[in-house]
Amino acid sequence: MAGESAGREWYLASGDLRTREWDDCLVLYHGSSGDTHLLNPFASAIVRLLAQGSADHETLREALRQVDGEVPDALESTLAELQRLGIVESRDRTRGIQGQTSSPG
Repeated sequence: MAGESAGREWYLASGDLRTREWDDCLVLYHGSSGDTHLLNPFASAIVRLLAQGSADHETLREALRQVDGEVPDALESTLAELQRLGIVESRDRTRGIQGQTSSPG
């Protein structure tokens, strides 16, 4: 947990994000970029949780543990990849929003 995402609050990016369930995965259309992504079950669980509201690293970890029973070590790298794709955004509570300039919706 000592990674750099631990002090951040995570939330879904603002804009046109549309999802459809496909087994235990999500197909996500990102209207701003025109890209479509097939998210693996772990990334899908993160997006589903953040669709309910923003969460810090520990809150996400605990919610994922309740859903799946365990949390892979890939939480930080998955959050970073979702952020790179413009699906989620984060804010350091002491420095404001990282990456994007919009506020959580």
